[in-house]
Amino acid sequence: MTAPNLAASLLTAHSDGQAVAAQVAADGGTSNGGRPAEAARREIQRFLQRHSAYDVLPVSFRLMMLDTDLLVKKALSALVQNGVASAPLYHAAQHRFVGMLTMTHLIRLMHRYYIEEWPYAAIMDELEQLTIGALRAALAEKLVSGQPPPVVVLHPLASLYEAARKMLQSRLRRLPLVDTDPSTQQDLVVSVLTQYRILRFLAVNVGARDALKLSVAGLGLVTTEALATVKMDTPVIEAINMFVDCHVTALPVVDQDDTLLNVYEKADLLTLAQADTYLDLRMSVEEALQRRSKDFEGVHTCRATDTLYSVLQVLKTTRVHRFVVVDDRNRLRGIVSLSDILRFLVEDPDAPEEDDGAPMLRIYEEQQ
Repeated sequence: MTAPNLAASLLTAHSDGQAVAAQVAADGGTSNGGRPAEAARREIQRFLQRHSAYDVLPVSFRLMMLDTDLLVKKALSALVQNGVASAPLYHAAQHRFVGMLTMTHLIRLMHRYYIEEWPYAAIMDELEQLTIGALRAALAEKLVSGQPPPVVVLHPLASLYEAARKMLQSRLRRLPLVDTDPSTQQDLVVSVLTQYRILRFLAVNVGARDALKLSVAGLGLVTTEALATVKMDTPVIEAINMFVDCHVTALPVVDQDDTLLNVYEKADLLTLAQADTYLDLRMSVEEALQRRSKDFEGVHTCRATDTLYSVLQVLKTTRVHRFVVVDDRNRLRGIVSLSDILRFLVEDPDAPEEDDGAPMLRIYEEQQ
């Protein structure tokens, strides 16, 4: 089934979304056969099914698109100036969306320069002519398949439930929302949907359901084993290796007693890249943190006994990517990621089926 054109359906989807949100928010928690938490989770799943990805977008927003012919150096500056860690990529000649520029590209580029021991002058020379398209092609050659992974995109009118499930299945933290111009058949990138936006929308519109009143530890949302951490004197290159090997986006910074001191994030590497610090990766995490942007939103913590509802309330006013779980002495006890929360809410073999079974997902091979 062909997904409906966005322009013809936006008003209907938006007004319907508001009505359903008001109805769900006013209902209150219910129980079902002595299982109030499960019944409440089903209600949340139905709520996500009835809302489209478009519903979570703000009334006014801007979207930064990067042309694949743009120099990597200028692209990194654009990311820093706009306070984002990723951006959709557009191939102007083909008039099509071709993927995302993310921190993974930057990490692999910095790692390459460091491992191959490039002279500083050679790095600067390459960056003066290295385009995004050339970078993606070069990095793809390093993969076993020789090809980049397929690009997953979502139609703006697909349900939030479908979006959340696809993010979890594909291990993605964001999904580009792409429509098609009916007259030219060219891609129209509407926005980028993130796990944070889905959960914030849920927090704003759904009240304290029974499933949300339980503690994050009781719900099994706290990752406590094999936590990847660094210390203040850990070299940045070791942090980069952990980002790659452990598939994490942030590393708690602790002392010898596991007291939480800070968090070092993938996005912090942008500051180093913009300052052309490609060879000084032996610098300590402490020194790197001193170069962190003043716009850093801070470290967000919670206790294992905090309820999922109280955690979600933070998302209403603050952009959060994870919660570091600490005890009453501020010692690290675990991590609650947005993926953990989303997985609890939507990954259920007995969950209700989609109201409209029409797939609005596109998967195609990434273009260079």
